[in-house]
Amino acid sequence: VQDEIDHFMPEGLKTPNMEIHIIQQNNKNVGYMWYNIVKEGRKHHAFLTFIYIDPALRGQGLAQQAMRLYEQEAKNKYQVGNYQLVVFSHKKDAINLYHKCGYHIAEKLQFYNATTPKRYLMVK
Repeated sequence: VQDEIDHFMPEGLKTPNMEIHIIQQNNKNVGYMWYNIVKEGRKHHAFLTFIYIDPALRGQGLAQQAMRLYEQEAKNKYQVGNYQLVVFSHKKDAINLYHKCGYHIAEKLQFYNATTPKRYLMVK
C-alpha cells in the first residue's frame, strides 16, 4: 500500500490535483475519500484512490452520496468527463457499490506479481 501512496502522492498532502475529504453525518466524522485528477493532454479524468465509511454505518447510502458529491466536484472544479478507480476483485461489497453508482469493469488487472490479489479497473 505504501508504494501506491508514494506513487499517487509524491509530494504528500501538497501533491497537486489531489483531493481528500472527510465524510460527515450529523457533524460527526464517519469516513473519508481521496481522489486525484489525472491530466492527459487536454483531457482530465478523476481517479478515486480510496473511500472509507465506518463499518457500523455502512448500508445507509453514505458512500453513494459521497460518490455523487465527488463526481460533481471533479466535474465542476476540474472539468472531468471520465471517472476511474481500481478495486480488489474479492471486495464484492465495494464492487456492488460502484455498480450502483454507474461504474463498470473495464479491465482485469494484475499488479506486481502472481501472488498480489487481482484487481479491476472500473470506469464511468
